[in-house]
Amino acid sequence: MFTLPRRVRWSFIDQVLVSGASFLTGVILIRALGLEAFGVYALILVGLQFAAGVQEALILNPMMSLFDQRGEVSPRRYLGVVMVHQGALSALLLALIGIAALVPGLWTVSLPISPGVAALLVVSTQAQDLARRFFYVTERPGRAFACDVVAHGGRLAIITGLALGGGLSISLVWGVMIATALAGLVFLVPDLRRMQVDRETVQALTLRHRHVGGWMLATMLVAWFSESGFALMVIGATLGTAEVGAVRAVQNLVMVLNLLIQSQENFVPSTASQRLVSGGPPALRAYLVRVGALGVGGMVAAVVALALLAGPLIELLYGNPVPHQVAILLLFGCFLALGFLNSVVYAGLRALSHLQSVFLTHVIAGVMCVALMPVAATAAGVLGALGVLLVARIVMTSQMVAILLRRTQVAHGEGAA
Repeated sequence: MFTLPRRVRWSFIDQVLVSGASFLTGVILIRALGLEAFGVYALILVGLQFAAGVQEALILNPMMSLFDQRGEVSPRRYLGVVMVHQGALSALLLALIGIAALVPGLWTVSLPISPGVAALLVVSTQAQDLARRFFYVTERPGRAFACDVVAHGGRLAIITGLALGGGLSISLVWGVMIATALAGLVFLVPDLRRMQVDRETVQALTLRHRHVGGWMLATMLVAWFSESGFALMVIGATLGTAEVGAVRAVQNLVMVLNLLIQSQENFVPSTASQRLVSGGPPALRAYLVRVGALGVGGMVAAVVALALLAGPLIELLYGNPVPHQVAILLLFGCFLALGFLNSVVYAGLRALSHLQSVFLTHVIAGVMCVALMPVAATAAGVLGALGVLLVARIVMTSQMVAILLRRTQVAHGEGAA
């Protein structure tokens, strides 16, 4: 009988909580603030997610891939290393926010968030995400779930209360996010008390993380131009924030499927690394094929179901239909299904420490979006911009799958020789 490992089960439950809270928060904000205000909120979140992408590339993803290959380094010493890395990254991000606030024109009064609040938001949410990921690699998924119950469940509960009381605003949303993220860190306190930091371990693991994280950061910076955040910015610049709010409202519905992508990040990279160590490239490839097929198949079925029910669901949730709602849902659904496959393949290439060629695939996709998306948005509106986004994802994912198959075949051949 097929059973899911404990870490996988907890990961899905945890991601249902996180994605569900994000989805319901979007519904509440749209109903309480309207599509235009929600569009502004969505654009600010793009910046927050960009900073989170830097953290994932430099700290979280290397930890998820390399923790099980740490050798004799204890978990408490590994935590010391990633906390040093997080401290350095937070200092850098705070410095950049400070510079943006001082340079005329870089931080305008029209932004609905002050530099100080932005700094607190970045630091608190990144610290909470580091805590939950550390709980996963140390085989404590229940504690990761509890951390997210406080951070994301608490956030939803407070925002819902403010909306029902008529006192909700975007400014209050940021304050709630900061407070609940910091509250979730209480579960990491026992680990922080036992944490050990020594120069030798920090230097050794920093070199290993830098080898993986350097290419991942470069890839992330280029890949951002072929992600939905860039598409929202192009739509906002060419069509206005109301269009952003409408697109994000439909995306909010289909983004429930994102729980599969996010939850796999909690176990696929580390399991892929284990399969490579125990069974070599054939075991790695077999594992990735199985996970990829199951995930993509399930997401495609869910997208079809959502498309059939799009009209009643959107009117039920938001009160009014959204222009091109079915087409937007299908475009984002296909984009997410390919994103799941892309993430699984990426986990395998991380285990193989082969990331250079992946960078080039993201360069190609990014160039396509930068060159074509503004033109497509002007000529064909929202559907034109999202169509370019999907085509770029198809090209990128096809190239990455080919690279993985080639690298596992080469590595297997070398091992047999």
